[in-house]
Amino acid sequence: MKSANMGKSTSGHPIETLFPNRTHVLELSDVAVRNEIPFVQNQLRLYATGDCHLKFSTTGEEATVNDCPLPAGIVEYFYVEGHHYISAIWAEGETVGKLYITEMG
Repeated sequence: MKSANMGKSTSGHPIETLFPNRTHVLELSDVAVRNEIPFVQNQLRLYATGDCHLKFSTTGEEATVNDCPLPAGIVEYFYVEGHHYISAIWAEGETVGKLYITEMG
């Protein structure tokens, strides 16, 4: 596994940067779906094209509309050590959308 690279801010201070690895794409629906291949990296970048709810787990538990919300069009980063699966389900009122989960290393 590669280590994180240290970039520099505009003021010259070091900042940690990560590179994208494998991306999982989930077709959102009113039935919970999850990634089929367990995550290798602990840092994940998530982006959804429709509002959804997420459940992080080690066993692939199904998401419900009461779990962590992720609004459409927002990029979120999560540290998921020990959690190898994300399950997602549409938010109430949604009818289309995809969830992009990119492992960052």
